[in-house]
Amino acid sequence: GDAEIKEEKFGGKKGIIIPTPDIMFIDNLGKAKYVVMGCDGIYDVLSNEEIATMFIEAKSHCKTREHYCDIVSDMIIKAAMMKESFDNVSCVVIELKE
Repeated sequence: GDAEIKEEKFGGKKGIIIPTPDIMFIDNLGKAKYVVMGCDGIYDVLSNEEIATMFIEAKSHCKTREHYCDIVSDMIIKAAMMKESFDNVSCVVIELKE
């Protein structure tokens, strides 16, 4: 995607978009219970605080623990789209074992 940005024949600049992901290694997650992996289309329009609030809101919509991560990721994607993100809005919510 984004050929108009990365291809010179479309007026783009070679090397401006790279396929190298941002990677962080965290030795101690402390009390973390979940990890949200999302593309820039999510984080361009939503703050960490907004996403954390969605975890709290999802508790009232979720009857079982099984679908909690699905509900939160759906809420995150919909919120990014409602804020008119102009990029991909993919995300995965992962529950960490205690």
